[in-house]
Formats: sequence, structure tokens, C-alpha cells
Amino acid sequence: FIIQGDVMFGDPRQLHTLLKQMGVKVKELNVESVTIETDNKKIIIKPAQVVELNAKGTRTFSISGNIT
Repeated sequence: FIIQGDVMFGDPRQLHTLLKQMGVKVKELNVESVTIETDNKKIIIKPAQVVELNAKGTRTFSISGNIT
């Protein structure tokens, strides 16, 4: 659930509609896994879901899944 002001969004379509009205482009990426490498460890998320948000040229990636 996403909370925006006093409104809670449980339906992804409602959230996408709101983001579109705000000028934010949302794109779901087809990925199998995501690897994040730090200076001392590697985090592998598999299976992974990745959503790209593009707002005024700034790209943000939201990653969810299981850490293996």
C-alpha cells in the first residue's frame, strides 16, 4: 500500500494513474535477478521485480524480491 496525503493506494492502477498525472513515467523491467556490489559484499536479489520511474529526467529504480 502507498499512502499519499490522506489517500491510500492498494490498487497499482490507481497509483500509475496518479503518477502519470504528475508527469512521472513508470516502466516495469523484465529481469531475472539484480546484483548489488558494495566494497565488501555482493547482494543478489532473485527473483527480482524492477520498476523504473522517470520524473523530469531523473531515473529511479525500485527493486523488490528475495535476497539469496
